[in-house]
Amino acid sequence: MSELEILKSFIFDDEVQKIFSDINDNLMDFNILEITGMGTQEIKHSNILGWLLEDSEHGLEYRILENFLKKVIEENRVDASDENINNLNKLREYIYLSKEKKEITIYREKDDIDLLIVDETNKVVITIENKVYAKERKKQVETDEDIVKEKDDGGQLQKYENTITNKYNNKYAKYFIYLTIDLEKPSKDGWLRANHQMVTDVIEDILSTKHDIAIKSKIILESYVDILKRRGIVEDIELKKLCKKIWADDKYKNALDILMRHKTSRVKIFYDEVLRNELSFFDDKDFDDNVWIKSEGTSKLFDIEKVPFLACQYFNDSIEIYFSYEELCKSNKAYNSEICTNIIGDRGRTKKYKVRKEYTITDFQKKGDEDRILKEIKETIKEIDNKLMNILQNEKSGK
Repeated sequence: MSELEILKSFIFDDEVQKIFSDINDNLMDFNILEITGMGTQEIKHSNILGWLLEDSEHGLEYRILENFLKKVIEENRVDASDENINNLNKLREYIYLSKEKKEITIYREKDDIDLLIVDETNKVVITIENKVYAKERKKQVETDEDIVKEKDDGGQLQKYENTITNKYNNKYAKYFIYLTIDLEKPSKDGWLRANHQMVTDVIEDILSTKHDIAIKSKIILESYVDILKRRGIVEDIELKKLCKKIWADDKYKNALDILMRHKTSRVKIFYDEVLRNELSFFDDKDFDDNVWIKSEGTSKLFDIEKVPFLACQYFNDSIEIYFSYEELCKSNKAYNSEICTNIIGDRGRTKKYKVRKEYTITDFQKKGDEDRILKEIKETIKEIDNKLMNILQNEKSGK
């Protein structure tokens, strides 16, 4: 049987089509949080998480918070010291046997802490450091004229612990939770491990057992779980099962091998067939799917051998529009610093790389996405180009 016939047999298989349909239905067509650009932004994740944990419009009181804390307790009991076991027992007593009715206030980004949960009536303070993709800062980093210096200040967890200790006296019971994707171990003893899967499990359990949730609250709960799955922050178990049905079946092996050899994506097709035709690149600077964008400002910089540049890159099935520079011309250090500061906008400090726009496969879900993304990319290029031209004109006039 030819490869074409193998693929036709695969595509026309009713069982395969049913699985594909189930996979397609597994993610929401419309995710209200996705359109806010929440995806990988930790501040927005913390804002939504704070809304979930408090007694807010969702009408669930503190059910999400309490069930999340129960999972944190169970996770950390396994290898806890006697002191930590004692703290976990006190936290459990707080969940089940609060002396007073819980009156909780949740602060977001207060004193740089992602989530600060304060129950004044029961004198309980819970600190949550929420890491989505970023790593724990264990040392203070300072930059002086592009020289990076590290200072051992105990790290951010120690800083937050000191802040809470100073603000809340010994009458308060204090708990510290380090929330990560993969249950990463915190550098500080006394911090409790947690992951976003715990939050997902709590929400999915509530959605499956409680049927009187307000529609708008249900949409947000479902959207939050959906975005965690589609961004790979938590494992999509149901999706994994569906995919395994195809990959584990020997009768589809030859068809899957053919598809893998010709693998591509909407992102790669858009990059190759749309961006390269619509944008004018420096032809002699094309290397490894990383190309310089030719515009009025970048052309002038290139002609006068100034080194900052604007580029478009395809990498790991994503497209980046970024501004970067290499300090090749020592005599133009101040000039490079000015351009970098103006384009990157880093409050006077220079960096050598700044992504202005990033698009992944999740941005290419609906009809018309390619046109929208192309328009956004062109607007980004125009914005940066205008800044470059203003800098060049000011330099020419001696301003």
